[in-house]
Amino acid sequence: MISRIRKSEPMKIAAEKEYGNALQLLTTAVADQQQAKNNATLAAVLMLAIFEVITSRGSRFITNWTNHITGAAALLELRGVEQLQDPDGLQLFLQLRYQIIISCLQREAHVPDSVLHCVKVAMFLRPHTVAYGDRLLNIMGRLANLRADIKEKIITDRKKMLESAYAVEAELMSWLTSLPDNFPYATIQDPWPTLNWGPKPYNNIYHVYTDFWICNSWNQYRVARIIISDLILTCIRELNAGSPLPADLVTHTSQIRNTARQLASDVCASVPYYFTDSVFKLATGQAEMSSRYEIPSQQGFVRGLVLLWPLAMAAATRGLNHPLRRWVLDCLQLIGHGMGIDQALALIELLMTEDGVFDTLALPEDDSLSIGSTGANFSTDNSGKHWTGASLSTYTTQVE
Repeated sequence: MISRIRKSEPMKIAAEKEYGNALQLLTTAVADQQQAKNNATLAAVLMLAIFEVITSRGSRFITNWTNHITGAAALLELRGVEQLQDPDGLQLFLQLRYQIIISCLQREAHVPDSVLHCVKVAMFLRPHTVAYGDRLLNIMGRLANLRADIKEKIITDRKKMLESAYAVEAELMSWLTSLPDNFPYATIQDPWPTLNWGPKPYNNIYHVYTDFWICNSWNQYRVARIIISDLILTCIRELNAGSPLPADLVTHTSQIRNTARQLASDVCASVPYYFTDSVFKLATGQAEMSSRYEIPSQQGFVRGLVLLWPLAMAAATRGLNHPLRRWVLDCLQLIGHGMGIDQALALIELLMTEDGVFDTLALPEDDSLSIGSTGANFSTDNSGKHWTGASLSTYTTQVE
């Protein structure tokens, strides 16, 4: 990370050498069944996966990252549910589970049953307000498995696909009905927000949350709704191919599309919160509301890592020239160049092509809109076709 920020080629070369050495040691460790169960071995896999996210932009990264996450899933299965009884083992599982599920979502692969089982068990080992966000991962696991069933032709009937997609959507909507008291957030519209660093709010709207990880849970929900909305609209389109949609179905599909597009805007509204510091908290009345889950400002790169996936999904709901998409590209520039996370720059390359668009959610008029007053610029401190999303399979990580 230091080599990325300082743009130091010698440090970069040294880091890559250490990566190679670590990979050799890890290969030896996983060959021994006892060492393979150790926390240190699983932690090493996690660190190598994060290294790939930070340092790689080419196709090599996709293979390497996927291999690390697949290997982590195998180690988790070997370790069994007993790993959750150890505090360090529980934390390692919490850090890896989301990456595994997202990797499966994007590769249209099934989530290992052992991972989903541990997700359920882990919910009972954490405080209710924290575990409530964990419920989303179970739903996202079912979404991943549905996509895998479709890809592998386990489900071939379009009506069955649509029925299953509606069931996942209903679970996501049900998640909203019993939110803990600390989950609701404030929506603020302010053309001149007090921000000393980071992106200015898109359309001058931003959210204020009570906790960093609650904000992250909301974005997980939004991403899942966007993906399931695309699947529902795709099924409806294919079931009615060759004939005009009835008026009530036109209204229904418009509502689904509008909801997904609004959720993408909500992702954008959450971004300033990821870059908050004590000044912004004071300006928004949160100076006395610090949380033990809050990420210290000096660990800001973590904020960039967890934003890659939501930002990419949000941008994919709009056409190539839509202001929201351009704003997201600016955010990714900040994460890539300001935080040294190369995968943000790789995402920019993808999102500048048609391959980075949900064609069921983008509208024809998107590309004719002017950039207007979107806030698509940044303040700095003194230092400073139908798309399944498969191309984004590796551009995400989470630290819990």
